[in-house]
Order: sequence, then C-alpha cells, then structure tokens
Amino acid sequence: MERVQSMISTVSLEEIKWLEWLRAGINPGLFAIAAVCAAAALIYMWRNYKLEELIVEYQKKAKKESEPGKAAETETAGIYPRMVPAELLEILQMKEPEDFSAGKHKYVQAVNMSVNTNEFSRLIHSMGAREMFAFINRFLERAVPLIYEAGGMVETYRDAGMTVLFLKDYEQALVSAVTVCELWNELSQQMPQYDSFTIGMTYENAIAGAVGNSQRMELSVLSAESGGLSDWLRSIAARYYARILVADSYAELISDFQQKFHTRLLGYVYIRDTDSICQIYDVFDGDAWEVRSLKRQTKILFEKGVSLYAQQQYGQARQYFIEVLKTDRSDRAAKEYIYRCEQRLQNPGKEGDIYMERYG
Repeated sequence: MERVQSMISTVSLEEIKWLEWLRAGINPGLFAIAAVCAAAALIYMWRNYKLEELIVEYQKKAKKESEPGKAAETETAGIYPRMVPAELLEILQMKEPEDFSAGKHKYVQAVNMSVNTNEFSRLIHSMGAREMFAFINRFLERAVPLIYEAGGMVETYRDAGMTVLFLKDYEQALVSAVTVCELWNELSQQMPQYDSFTIGMTYENAIAGAVGNSQRMELSVLSAESGGLSDWLRSIAARYYARILVADSYAELISDFQQKFHTRLLGYVYIRDTDSICQIYDVFDGDAWEVRSLKRQTKILFEKGVSLYAQQQYGQARQYFIEVLKTDRSDRAAKEYIYRCEQRLQNPGKEGDIYMERYG
C-alpha cells in the first residue's frame, strides 16, 4: 500500500522535464494552454492506469493473506499422504483430513512385523541428536522402500525402528524381513550398532481405527488377540541368538515354510491372555553367513533338545544342547536351555516347565 501512496504523491523526474519543455517551447496563448492541458491529461491517465494495476495487485495479495486457512489446507494436503498410511485411510474410508472421526474403526487380519533395537536407550545417550537421527534415517531410507516393494506398509515409527503391516502377500513379508537383515549386515560393517536390531513377526486379528479427540487424532492398529506379541518376540530375539522370530500363527500361512526358509524350532511360549501355547521359529536366512552355516549344522541336535525339554526330559535335553555348543560356542539359545535344564535338575521336586518363555 505504501507504493500506491508514493505513486499518488510524487511525480517522476521525466514527467517534470516534459512539462517544463512544453512550457518553454510554446508562447502564452490559448494553443499553449490547450497543449499543456492535453499533456497533463495524458500524464494523469497514464498514472491512473499504473495506479489501478498496483491496487489490483495489492488486493490480490491482501485476499491471499486474509485466507490462511486455505493456504494451510493446501500445504497440509501435500503433507497429509506422507504422514498417514494410505492403506489405512483406504480401509477406514478416510479420503480427506476432515473425514477423521475418533472411534471410527474396522477389523483387519494382518501380519505384524516389529523392527527395532533393544539398545535404543543406550544409543541415544551415547550419540548426539544429529548423529542419532542420522543413524536412524540411514537405515529407514533404505529399509522402507524394501517394505513397500514387498506389499507392506509402515503403520508407525517408534524409537529407531518401525511397526509394519502386511494385509496380503504374507510370504513376501518374511522375504522383506530377510532383506532388511541383509541390509543390517551391510550397514554394521561401518556401524556395529546395527547388529542390535531384531524382528518379531505374528499373524493376528487387529482393529484399525482413529484415536484422540477433535484437536488431535491419529490412526492406530490395536491387536485384538495377544497384545504386542510381535514386539515382545523382537525384544527377546537377541537373547536367543536370533535375528527374526516368527510365531506359528504366521508360519502356518506360508506353504512349505521350512523348505522355503532356513528355520529351527526355538521352543514354546505360553500366552497368558489367551491361555494358549505358541510355537516360535528362528528364521536365520538373514543372519551373517557364518552363523547361518553353524545353525544349519546344529539344527537337528538343537530341535531334538527342544523336543526333550518340552517332554520334561531335562537331563537328555541338556546333553543335546551341549553337543550344539561343541559346534557353535556362541549359540546363546543353547546356553539358555542348558541353564534352565540345570535349574530343573537341581530342583527335582518342583513342577516341571515345557515353555521357553511366558508372555502376558
């Protein structure tokens, strides 16, 4: 608006010179007066034309600035698809942000894959903020495209990892998990901290819905059965010398599961919430080459030890796990079972246990 006022109150140097030339070159008289008036009129018309242009420009700018809601809406529309999983929006039939409604939900069946590290608290205290985010994003920038290529979707990011859902292509979910492990093997050559990442996988009924209130909402997927079993499996994987732990609910969906993937039966977990028993498999296709080779060599011995432990034959089971350690002294799962066998043998009067863990 200052430019408009300046245009009205000032006359350019060229315009003044033109008027002076007109006055100097024409004798007083009617013709001279008419000529000067004509020139002044032309100047006035030209200035009004430029003034009108400036006013229109100013009005357009003012109108745009007076509608921040529309500007914000345009900006939000670009961010929206990147912040909310499109697949969940489709399931819940939410096409626009205004479609969000707390309590809106739908039951789904999906493979739940938890990807993370147990070392997050230690890592965040040992790294600076910039270094920590670089560490996280270096992995995610390469891992997320692998997930989406396999037909999965990132439901949420948490700590240094993510929770991923596969609504179809269930076998591809495990293929992508193996690929992610191979990525860790590559990245850990430069940063050993990537070795601490593990994966837990289950198949379950879940509820997808919007939670929150009118001021802030987000989409969430809640387990309708056994809570966060996939994340719990991930959390115990390192203790049992594993990168990927798979629950039988998921393994059963893959035809020829044990022929297509290198696996070993790790043991049985008791699920308190559902009063059920779950078989857990160690899928070691994504382990380092040396570890894969050793697990293949000891697979029969290890699984025989697990079977005897489940039959409460602790003495015999212990011997099989000792044989495993003779081949692979780093097998933490075998060490864990030997410890449990010795505990049972030292307390023969105590009721036996067939489970490697209890959950819930």
